[in-house]
Amino acid sequence: MKKSVEYNLVAKCLLPSAGRYPDSVAMVFEGKEFTYRDILKEVSRYVAMLKKLGVKRGEVVAFLMTNRPEFPFSYLAVASMGAIALPIDPSYKPNEVTFRIKDSGTVAVIGNEQPLQRVYAVKDTLSTVRHYILAGPESAGTPLPKDVVRVKDMKEGNGKVEPCDVLPDDTAHILYTSGTTGVPKGAMITHQNLYTNAEACVKNASYVHEDRVVCVLPLFHCFGLLQTLFGPFFVGATVLLVERFSAKAVLETIDKYKATVMQGVPTFYILMLNLPELKSYSIKSLRFCLSGGASTAVEILERWKQATGGVVLQDGYGLSEATALVCRTPKEFPRKPGSLGRPSYRTEVRIVDEEGKDVPQGTVGELVCRGPLVMKGYLNDPSRTAEAIRDGWLHSGDLVYADPDGDLFLVGRKKEIIFRGGANVYPREVEEVLYKNPKVAEAAVIGVPDELFGEKVKAFIVLRSGVTATEEETKEFCAKYLAKYKTPEYVEFISEMPKTTTGKIRKVALKEKNK
Repeated sequence: MKKSVEYNLVAKCLLPSAGRYPDSVAMVFEGKEFTYRDILKEVSRYVAMLKKLGVKRGEVVAFLMTNRPEFPFSYLAVASMGAIALPIDPSYKPNEVTFRIKDSGTVAVIGNEQPLQRVYAVKDTLSTVRHYILAGPESAGTPLPKDVVRVKDMKEGNGKVEPCDVLPDDTAHILYTSGTTGVPKGAMITHQNLYTNAEACVKNASYVHEDRVVCVLPLFHCFGLLQTLFGPFFVGATVLLVERFSAKAVLETIDKYKATVMQGVPTFYILMLNLPELKSYSIKSLRFCLSGGASTAVEILERWKQATGGVVLQDGYGLSEATALVCRTPKEFPRKPGSLGRPSYRTEVRIVDEEGKDVPQGTVGELVCRGPLVMKGYLNDPSRTAEAIRDGWLHSGDLVYADPDGDLFLVGRKKEIIFRGGANVYPREVEEVLYKNPKVAEAAVIGVPDELFGEKVKAFIVLRSGVTATEEETKEFCAKYLAKYKTPEYVEFISEMPKTTTGKIRKVALKEKNK
């Protein structure tokens, strides 16, 4: 297969809409409108800047940004050049960021002021990074050094975006996911993965040019990037960009701009429904709503349906390694509480036993999937790639069963990921931090049920002999190394860990203890 411009994400998801609707509003942020013509102008500006700095095809550019216009401008520029985007949660602490930068060989970091300052402070440990680039406003208080490149100082773009030719399976995006080992794995997401998923979003949500889509899910994750940015761009719709979630901000956005599509995690919907002034906002313009990251409680489904005048909140199930969406609840079929739905666009799903054989309908097994949405592998990690993708099928580690209609239901997770408000927390990563504490002899982390967030992080700790510690000081210790949502919200000190005969900690027993 020959390389072609047609396989480039930008050629698929942006240029056609920019050609058809150049003067239509592509994005709104804090009251400022950007047409598709404006988007091209900004993307061309970033391309010119990155080329001037010497960024080349195949090199990695890291992003440390919130949901601001600079994110799509720079991301699309990187993709059009054939470089590789590495979005990173801007709330991460330096130790969380540096592994990803080192492992990927990142050559440039683009960020908003505060996260860029944190990374710049440890730049002496990041030998591959040649440039630090400030995108967005700069405060007068603690300015960044002069050697930091500032986008605002660059010339305006000419509006011409000419994507380079790529192969469908060329890496466009690296998404780190820690898994249960605590060691982050860089899922290599291709151009084909991205534009096929954007196309799937269009199919699943029936996006049209007239749609106005709330974009409040973090763009550093594929769920937000594809479902609420590239999906809408694919059809020339309008993206209503919200920097950070707050129930009031999202409701105001829906009301003001008569949003037609809202996608989020269950926590978002719960907080909006619980806002005392909910009834003062008009949200009946919504026609499609999706919730992902965790199953949505029946009560929330009913309350949302009533608040929106009959919109059924659809559930979705996704995996980072499958670029985002694997299953969704089709709007043309009755909504079944607790169901993951059915396989998404161009995705095949099977339920298998330990030997990889299909299980009978109604029997619990592991969900495996394949299709053009599945990653091509983990960066620098062929052994874990081979473990995850077997005979072309991606193994999710999630246990499900299918009912007679083919709807899937999640039973449990072979992987011990904690789903907190739509964000993934990996117990081993938190445990590694706890073991840095000289007072800790043993540590085990689990997720505990929470009405608002779905789950919260709880740590069980056995202290070393002769020392004492408090819950508060343990939380403060963790907060030095972990993002806020990963930091344990509950800490329980116990005299000994429940263990198997081989000495492994029995987390099932800890979960039982917590009930």
